[in-house]
Amino acid sequence: MNAAQVRAKARMAMKKREEGIEQEPAGLESFAAHAAEQRLVVFLGSGASHGAARFAAAKAIEAAGLAAWAQDVEEWAHLEYFCEPPSMATWLLSCQGRSSSREAEVIAAAERIGRRIRVSQWAAGAGWPQMARESLCPLVLWVGPALFAARAAEILGEAPFRGFSGGRERAEGGGASRIRTSQRYRSATEL
Repeated sequence: MNAAQVRAKARMAMKKREEGIEQEPAGLESFAAHAAEQRLVVFLGSGASHGAARFAAAKAIEAAGLAAWAQDVEEWAHLEYFCEPPSMATWLLSCQGRSSSREAEVIAAAERIGRRIRVSQWAAGAGWPQMARESLCPLVLWVGPALFAARAAEILGEAPFRGFSGGRERAEGGGASRIRTSQRYRSATEL
């Protein structure tokens, strides 16, 4: 693909994302209620969708205060598979790419051990080269988890970002997220 083709595919992905924002995915309400009750959710992804899973976990933490994290699909089989509770809320973000056969195995294993599993898939449609689809999938896959995080916050009565209080207000010095006096390096030669 040349640069113009990549830009065209990116525009198509962004349009698909806008369509996804307009409608709440089916089953989102019950999944959000389940995760909110447990105050726990893990997002899974492979390749570029692992980046989308990390973003999703961050939104669940920031919006609803859930214990949330992202995990590579393969690593889930070696770690979270053994975690409690059995009904742990688990969300797989998939671009229907090179990891799809392993993702299917992980979904089956998760269901078998009682996980509350949700799957978001984006196949992109006809005419998409595999590399473009896998590279651009995070532009589409973040929508459902962002809506989930907002709904979980509503269910829990949480103010997103903790209402920016507790060490994050200017009067309190801006908190850990504001850099003022930490040592900063201007170039790699200073290391």
